[in-house]
Amino acid sequence: MDSNGRLDKETTERVNLATKLDGLYEANRIVLCGWAYRNDVSISIAEAMKRNISLNRPDLLPKIKTQPDSRDTVGDAFFSRVALQYVYNAQKP
Repeated sequence: MDSNGRLDKETTERVNLATKLDGLYEANRIVLCGWAYRNDVSISIAEAMKRNISLNRPDLLPKIKTQPDSRDTVGDAFFSRVALQYVYNAQKP
């Protein structure tokens, strides 16, 4: 992500793949992970991905849950699970 909150090529490709996959296998939720790692931008990478999706597929916005708490892949998995449990009122792990 650059200083204007624009996604780089790799992240844009990931977002595009997620929206494409939702077209093939409709999901109940789409979790976007990424913290606010840049000091010169006030948004997280998760929020930047959500903005990108809103430009191309605004119909997906109700499904999106941003997860800005984690800072690595293991954290992505852990905090996403916690967030989805909250969303669905599921049992604790």
